[in-house]
Amino acid sequence: MKLSRLILSDLKQNITSKGFSGCLLLTALLCFTANLYYDSSAKNQYSVIQCIFEFDRDFMLKDITFCAENIIAGFVQGFFTMFVPILSAFVFIPVFSEERQSKYIRYSIFRMSKNTYYCGKFLSSVLSSGIAITAGFILFSLLVYILFPHFDEYPDYLQNMAAIYFGSGVFGGVLLKFLSVFIFGMLYAVPSLMFFSMIKNRYLIICIPFFLKYALTQTITKINLNEALSPQPNNDLLNICGIIFPDNLLTIFYYGNLAGVLIYSAILFILGFILYFAFMRRRTDCGC
Repeated sequence: MKLSRLILSDLKQNITSKGFSGCLLLTALLCFTANLYYDSSAKNQYSVIQCIFEFDRDFMLKDITFCAENIIAGFVQGFFTMFVPILSAFVFIPVFSEERQSKYIRYSIFRMSKNTYYCGKFLSSVLSSGIAITAGFILFSLLVYILFPHFDEYPDYLQNMAAIYFGSGVFGGVLLKFLSVFIFGMLYAVPSLMFFSMIKNRYLIICIPFFLKYALTQTITKINLNEALSPQPNNDLLNICGIIFPDNLLTIFYYGNLAGVLIYSAILFILGFILYFAFMRRRTDCGC
């Protein structure tokens, strides 16, 4: 009972914070910077925001790439995925840090057990991050739905080209994308919580997960490229890379190893919680 009250209280505190609003707006903004269309004749790459200003609706209706539902369901790239560790931490790290500096944590722990407090903080933080990231993506999706042509406006032969994203129907495909974004946001809140339990510098807490994700992304990308150019690619290595690639959570419902990626993500989530909980329990200052 105390755990559920703590989670609900912290969720309300996080959702009404400036960090939540900042995360939501920055998520939507960064989604618009993603590349959407490549003009092979001019060899130019256009982002979502550039397509809005460069192309009229008649031109967009000739290519299913510009379909609003297709953009939403197939969106996996851009600065959003790169900066998600920082965005997710915006939601709870400022609030958590203020509690630490004010020594309020000690009084909260006195009213409940350490285990309840630390578990409640962890769960409310990852849920807040998932909600903020998803809300930002939904805002982006609503704007895309207003500004781009809809799926039913395209001819049948073009609609069939987008079928990979809509195995559960157009509406189902969009809902699955929202679900994957929510899981994505939750998972990348875990590293910041883990480092919060170890160090006090909020800038390091926010930035270290970003650098770790960037390094892992670049490493796996280079391995995939080397294997693709190899005369005898290592399929086992490619399968492993497909599972541990940081951004694959966003596409698991459309293609890829759904079970493998979910199991790997669950292991990371549980491991992060264990490390967070262990370090917080060992602190002699009650987390202050």
